[in-house]
Amino acid sequence: MKDCEMRVSSGTYLVNPQGIKAAKAYKILRNKNNAYLSHSTLKGLPLAERTKRYEDLREKIKGEGFDFEQPITIQLLRKAGTKDQIKDGHHRFAIALELNISQIPVRFLFASTP
Repeated sequence: MKDCEMRVSSGTYLVNPQGIKAAKAYKILRNKNNAYLSHSTLKGLPLAERTKRYEDLREKIKGEGFDFEQPITIQLLRKAGTKDQIKDGHHRFAIALELNISQIPVRFLFASTP
């Protein structure tokens, strides 16, 4: 894929998170116990702080719903012979599953030749 560049889809789509789960488009399914372990700026936080951040996000989504301006980003990799992957929004995706949300906003990244 080094001869390709990644491009963002032209729109945001509403997608059932169960379909994303079925496609196993995640490396680790997040939850409050493993939240932010690999996050670039938050991974050093103690468990209690990480748990609180996750629970705060969960309550916000539960109360206000998903922010359409912050879609989950999925990198489409199937044409490269591997499975698609969530690139941004692992915690929001996990919370959508926990809350049984039927549709979440998703944007796709796809490879294209320059």
